[in-house]
Amino acid sequence: IRMARVFLGLIVVISLVTAFLGLLGINDAFSDDIPSCQMGYCRRFRDTVDDDLGVQTFTDQTGTSVTRFVTRSVSWGPDAGWYIVLACIPLAVFLALLLIVNKFP
Repeated sequence: IRMARVFLGLIVVISLVTAFLGLLGINDAFSDDIPSCQMGYCRRFRDTVDDDLGVQTFTDQTGTSVTRFVTRSVSWGPDAGWYIVLACIPLAVFLALLLIVNKFP
């Protein structure tokens, strides 16, 4: 039973490191798969893009006109996923070491 727990602890560490490296390398894979794409979902796994929608002018009841520049921010992808995997790696290493050192069956 002890060896099974140690094995599972090491599997957790290996899977977290693999997930972290996958999140690092997936952006290059997106760029290589669709070379004709310039920006957006097909270019990056996780990103934010600001779109300029133009200028809008509003006139209130008193006749005062206000002009403003309108932009839109679009985000996609697992923003927190990268950080969560990175934070879990030291915890999993500690767990694996605890399982290796502990003589409890």
